[in-house]
Amino acid sequence: MMGISWPCLTAKPNIHGSKVMLSIWWDQLSIVYYELLKLTETITVVKIYLETLKWEVLPHPPYSPDAVPSDCHLFRLMAHGLADQHFRSYEEVKNWIDS
Repeated sequence: MMGISWPCLTAKPNIHGSKVMLSIWWDQLSIVYYELLKLTETITVVKIYLETLKWEVLPHPPYSPDAVPSDCHLFRLMAHGLADQHFRSYEEVKNWIDS
């Protein structure tokens, strides 16, 4: 009996490494606040921070086709800045963002 190889079912190696989450808020002028979440943290950190500021949190739909995405400009600039970057640790990512 001949075995059949299914290369499409073989797990691919993680070529991107670990990922970190950057929570960022901005207005029309600049970045207002950002926080790089540690690998063990969740987005609830942001909710806790908003509570300390006593900001009113408005509901926001996950996708709104009639709204112009305000993040295009911000993320395009970040993508260009990150194009040749390769980070080996959370600290390296944090240092890059802080600078």
